[in-house]
Amino acid sequence: MDPLNTAHARTGKRKQTVVFVRHGIARHNLIDPQTGKPPDLTDKNLVDPPLVRDGKFQAIEMGDRLKTWWSANQTRQIELVISSPLTRCLQTATLAFLPGDRYANEISEPRMTCVESIREAYGMHYPDQRRKKSFLMSQWPSIH
Repeated sequence: MDPLNTAHARTGKRKQTVVFVRHGIARHNLIDPQTGKPPDLTDKNLVDPPLVRDGKFQAIEMGDRLKTWWSANQTRQIELVISSPLTRCLQTATLAFLPGDRYANEISEPRMTCVESIREAYGMHYPDQRRKKSFLMSQWPSIH
């Protein structure tokens, strides 16, 4: 019997574990190798930049580390993954929680959702501006 469910039935309180994860390295995080300078965040080409190769590897590695930690420390399954609507964040979430990976004896994959209000900034710079919702939904149809 799950001790968390037993405690919930007895006290009416439910324990939840919340884990925050930052996205992997994206194009706007890289120093220009030719100039040695950081990118110009006012460059329109940097709207909602995707993860770079190393950022994708970081997301997969983070997913593996989280799975190891979760399996050793939690008895409940991961129920929900919440992501910002920025491409790099959606990529990080989907790479970290690859379909078929298992977390604490899960029977189903965690539900994924996207929430506009959890972005760190709202369009001050081009990397903080997201793509159109219709485009994002076409790329990540399983995330609501």
